[in-house]
Amino acid sequence: MKDTYAQYCTKYDDVSTLLEQYNACPDIRFYFNQGLDEIAKHRPEKPFTVDAFLETPVQRPTRYRLLLLDIIASTEKLHPDIQPLKEAFSAVDELCNHINERKRRKDIELEDAIKEFANNVDNVVSSLKAAGELDITKRDFYALNDQLKEELPKFNHLVYYLFRDCVSEFTRLYRIYSQESYGFIFPSIEKTTLSGSTDVVGQFDKAYDLVESLVTELTSTRQTRKSSSKKSNARIQQTQTPDVRELLCTKYPSKLYVVAANHHPSDTMELALHQGDLIGVIQQKDPMGNDSRWYVDSGAGMGFIQRSHIRPYSTREGISDSGVSQQLRPTLIVQHLQQSPQTQQTPQLQPLQAEVFKSRCDYLSRTAPELSLKANQIVYILEKHDKVGNRDWWYAQTSDGYGYVPANYLSPSNEI
Repeated sequence: MKDTYAQYCTKYDDVSTLLEQYNACPDIRFYFNQGLDEIAKHRPEKPFTVDAFLETPVQRPTRYRLLLLDIIASTEKLHPDIQPLKEAFSAVDELCNHINERKRRKDIELEDAIKEFANNVDNVVSSLKAAGELDITKRDFYALNDQLKEELPKFNHLVYYLFRDCVSEFTRLYRIYSQESYGFIFPSIEKTTLSGSTDVVGQFDKAYDLVESLVTELTSTRQTRKSSSKKSNARIQQTQTPDVRELLCTKYPSKLYVVAANHHPSDTMELALHQGDLIGVIQQKDPMGNDSRWYVDSGAGMGFIQRSHIRPYSTREGISDSGVSQQLRPTLIVQHLQQSPQTQQTPQLQPLQAEVFKSRCDYLSRTAPELSLKANQIVYILEKHDKVGNRDWWYAQTSDGYGYVPANYLSPSNEI
């Protein structure tokens, strides 16, 4: 009964709507009136209408609930009917709650249906708007396509004539360039028209001999440069001096190594070292992270060397310059100049204590009395002027020999 009653109450609104439609139909209204007349025979004092007849079951549950509350309030607690009244009230209250829950779910379903309908309406509007934009875009496309079909032949015609003019002008200029080049390279060859009496073979032989002589001259120049480069490399690969070894001992006391075998460089970044040369290790790998090639300082320059060509330095190897103190550095005297092949070109010097400097950057000698320098190379200054007293040029000694170097390329060495 609870489900039936709740279903009847929740569908009352739909019934009211249908009743309005039925009242508009005379046949249905006549049928309802016949039924109401039969009911009125049994209750003549208060006749029913169709609206009242349908609305009464909806209004009764709430009235029953209020009526039972009044009866329970008027009944004594010890009366035997108090418990049945409470049970009846609970049943009616549960029925009312069930009806309300059905109505609430119906309202929620109606609200969801309204939201879905609104979303569908919005989607329809968006679809219509998109269809309109698509139609406009389609019309624009067809208009531009027709315009392109109309103007493309004209464009192709203009491009064809422009390309033809460019090729013609290029051909003309290339012909002029070829004629001028021919006259510049082969001035001795006369430009004559080919005929039966023209010595074509003789002209070819002359041109061939001229080109062959030019190629021979270029080849000899390249070989001369290679030989001079080899001589300069051989000059750099000299034996270490005691001064350089002492400098390395002072600068790298805990990172000293000895070259175990002659090292020949395989690229421009590697050093050429002799067996027994002393080196100081700066970094035990190359920039690519390869630990088989170390970055070292040989005193005359910095570069890479293969790890297999060096071994740790031992203080018991009998290297005399490693234990020399700063006060016992070698004195450079005129005797060094007398042993040099440049004795005729160097001034006579008095014995003195050499000052140690370091080159700031590379310097390439331009004349015979000058010395070439590398960046950070140790330089021993013998005189701070040249033969005529010019203090911009100092007389110095390096591992390459003796000569003059520019003073502004040097800075005092603070590590000695």
